[in-house]
Amino acid sequence: MAEERALLFDRDAACEIIVGALGADPPGNLVIVGPAGVGRTRLAREALFLAEGEGRPTRWAAGTRAAARVPLGALAHLLPAIHTGADTLALLQQATRAIVGDRAGPRRVLGVDDVHLLDPLSVTLLHQLAAGGAVSLVLTVRTGNAVQDPAATLWKDGLAIRIELQPLQREDAELLIAHSVNGQVQARTVERLWRLSGGNPLYLHELVEDGLRTGRLRQYENLWYWVGEMVPSQRLSEIVLAHLGELDADEWRALHVLGTAGTCSVEQVVELSSPDAVAALERRGMIDDAGGSGEVRVAHPLYTEVVRSLVPEAARQRIRRRLARDQAAGGRDEHLLHRAAVLLDSGVTAHSGPLLTAGARHAVARLDLPLAERLAPMPFG
Repeated sequence: MAEERALLFDRDAACEIIVGALGADPPGNLVIVGPAGVGRTRLAREALFLAEGEGRPTRWAAGTRAAARVPLGALAHLLPAIHTGADTLALLQQATRAIVGDRAGPRRVLGVDDVHLLDPLSVTLLHQLAAGGAVSLVLTVRTGNAVQDPAATLWKDGLAIRIELQPLQREDAELLIAHSVNGQVQARTVERLWRLSGGNPLYLHELVEDGLRTGRLRQYENLWYWVGEMVPSQRLSEIVLAHLGELDADEWRALHVLGTAGTCSVEQVVELSSPDAVAALERRGMIDDAGGSGEVRVAHPLYTEVVRSLVPEAARQRIRRRLARDQAAGGRDEHLLHRAAVLLDSGVTAHSGPLLTAGARHAVARLDLPLAERLAPMPFG
C-alpha cells in the first residue's frame, strides 16, 4: 500500500472527493473511471485505506473475464452462504445478506475493481446494494476500447459520485520520475518519458524501472538522464498487448501499417487492411485523427512502439516501400519526421533531399539529435 500511495501524485482532488463521500451522512458511493493503467485500482485501494482509517470494515473483489462466466463469480469469496441452486431472486437476496452483514457497527465499504468485467447478475447486485444504502461502494470502470460502463446508471441517477482520472500532466510525471530515482532528472529525459508514456502512470513507472534495470537511465553529476533509445521492455510490451485486447488479422495489419509509418492516410490504411478493421479500431479508441488532412495514427505513442516491435523486418520494408511515394508527396508539418524516417528506411530517397533536410532540421528543433544525424549525415546550416 505504501508504494501505491506514493504514486498518487496528482490525485489530491480525487482523494478529497473520496473523503467527502465516505464521510458523508449517509456515506456515498464512488465510481472511478479512466483508461487502462491510469491508476483506477490504486485510487480505489486508497479509498479503502482511508475508510479503514476511520474504523470502517472493508472488502475487495475484482472482475475478470474468467469469473464473468459464472454468476456472481468475482464476488464468490465474499458469499460463503450462497446456495447455487437457488433462483435469481433468492441468489440476490442471499448475496445481499452476506455482503451487508448484521448492520452492526460502522457501515461496510465494498471495493470492486474492473466492474466492466463482471457478469450481469453481479452488476445487478451492485445496483441493488447502491440503492439500498447498507454498504458503501467503491467501483472502478475502464474507459476506452468501446467498453460499456455498467455503473453509468449509478452516477447518472445520483446514487454514486463519478471520478474520472486523466493522464498525468508533465509536472506530475516529473515528480513521479524524480521520486522513482530519488533525484533530479534532466528536462529532456522527463519530456521523452512523459511523451512516450502518454502520461499513463503505469507505463511511466515501467519505463523508469526498465531504464534503471538496464542502465539506460543513469546518474551523472547528480542529474539523471536517459542514454540511447527508449525501447519498451518485454514486460511493458505484455502489459500494452493485454490492454489492446483481442484483434483480428485485418486489425493487426492496420496497426502494423501505422506502427511502421507513424501516420498515413485513412485510404492507405484501408487499402492495406480493410474498412471494417479501421472502423473497429477507431471505435475502440486505438487509432485517432493525426491532426487533419485525413491522416490517422495509433492513439497512444507507446502502442506505436510496441506494435512496431512486433512487425517482422521484411513486412516493415514492404510497408515502407509501398507508402514511401505517398508519404513524400504530402502531409502536415507535425508529421514531417515520420515521413522523412519512412523514406530513409525504405531506401527510396532519390530526389528526396529537401524532405530529408527539412526533417533533420525539425529533429534538431525537437532535440532528437540521433534522428537528425540519420536524416542529414552531412553538416547543414
